[in-house]
Amino acid sequence: MLFRSVYLADSAKLVLGGGDDLQIYHDGLNSYIKDAGTGDLYIQGEANVRITDGDGNKMFLGQNDGEVQLYYNGSERLHTSSVGVVLTSPAGSGQAVDLDFLSTNTSGFGSGYAIDSRIRSVTAGSSNAYHSQLEFYTNDTSNNLDLALTLDSAQNATFSGNVAINKSIVSTVSLSVAAPSTSTSAYGLEVTNASSNTRFLVDGVGNSWFYKTDNAVGMRWDAVNSRLGVNVGSPSMTLDVRGNARIGDGETGEQDIYISAGSGAWQVGTNASGNGTDSKIGRA
Repeated sequence: MLFRSVYLADSAKLVLGGGDDLQIYHDGLNSYIKDAGTGDLYIQGEANVRITDGDGNKMFLGQNDGEVQLYYNGSERLHTSSVGVVLTSPAGSGQAVDLDFLSTNTSGFGSGYAIDSRIRSVTAGSSNAYHSQLEFYTNDTSNNLDLALTLDSAQNATFSGNVAINKSIVSTVSLSVAAPSTSTSAYGLEVTNASSNTRFLVDGVGNSWFYKTDNAVGMRWDAVNSRLGVNVGSPSMTLDVRGNARIGDGETGEQDIYISAGSGAWQVGTNASGNGTDSKIGRA
């Protein structure tokens, strides 16, 4: 039994086992615990197994019959659970948590790695620790991460680029929206342009609106009363047209029915041009 420290020179090894199986030594720069035998190297702890840096900051913690924790600069970043893996940010910091997918592209970000894509959990501006928004990033051709999709706390999805549906992959494309089935004030589907101007709306009962470039209603379908309006937001007839109308195939030389309501007059006419100038019924 030894009661004093054992001092060995650099590169001198403490060797255990009949075949020099376990070796502990320092080479002057680094320290080694080397398993040179045929079996595995076991590090066992009756309670927890810890790895810390020289200042005692946690790097690894393995709990007996429990989770495993990994740390960055003393702060937990990942731990296992009975159902999977949990990524964490410093408690109460409100910082984002990133899950990055890397490749060994030497022209990419530091240390010879490129971030191909990223999933980020953020607090959406809140200072508390509750993450309520997911962001998905993709890598462009210049190794820049660009925001592609945002899912907010209200389950709204915002795409930064175009959305394409490829029917060559599937024979049928379906779009389902979860608007309240009896609501005329909650919109189930809204299409806007880059300036956030609404182009198309559908509410919870199927009423729909199409908007013109001046943001006025161009066409309205009243699903409750089965009415279609053109240039009118609230059609009062089964077909309610505000402006001129033409019925026909539009081919040159064909007879069309032309309805005009310009300048307070009305007329119904037919001719080869379809403008009602050759024959008409009503005031000019």
